Amino acid sequence: MDVVARWPGSVYDSTVFDNSQVRETLLTSLLDGYLFSDGGYGRKRNVLTPVANGTTDAQKLYNATNVLAKNCVEQANGMLQRRFPALKYGL
Repeated sequence: MDVVARWPGSVYDSTVFDNSQVRETLLTSLLDGYLFSDGGYGRKRNVLTPVANGTTDAQKLYNATNVLAKNCVEQANGMLQRRFPALKYGL
């Protein structure tokens, strides 16, 4: 888990990720894993973005799986923001 609160609500998610410890850890292979992301992130090792205009069954299944994984994270973030309003509105 990593929190970067340097730019509250004023930059793209990819900017926050590019300046996070998680990115550094993934790129230096200290952490073995993958991150699901939307198309706003550039293709990087360990960052799984959707296939643009997926046409094959495998690409469509991959894109659907990517969306499902991201939805779980979005729901968890929403639950945290409802439980701790300062995460959404600031202090």
